[in-house]
Amino acid sequence: MRFCVSLFFFVTILLVPLGVRGIEVREQRPNLLSGEIGGRAGIVSINYERFLSNRFGIGIGGMIWGNAGGVIPLYISTVPVGVAPA
Repeated sequence: MRFCVSLFFFVTILLVPLGVRGIEVREQRPNLLSGEIGGRAGIVSINYERFLSNRFGIGIGGMIWGNAGGVIPLYISTVPVGVAPA
């Protein structure tokens, strides 16, 4: 078990820099439509996010759960300070 956890963190550390390249995509395609399982709205949600700059975005999501109602999260996303935008 300890080996699996160590391997997970090692692979994660290697792959994190690949995500930095995504900053360039925000200028070309500032709109993001996504779905999540266990995300912002609970069980399953659909989200829309608009990047206003390389470091800042706003979004809204939604989940409807039968007759019990739904959840509509509003959120702000930022890029960490240590990551330099393109």
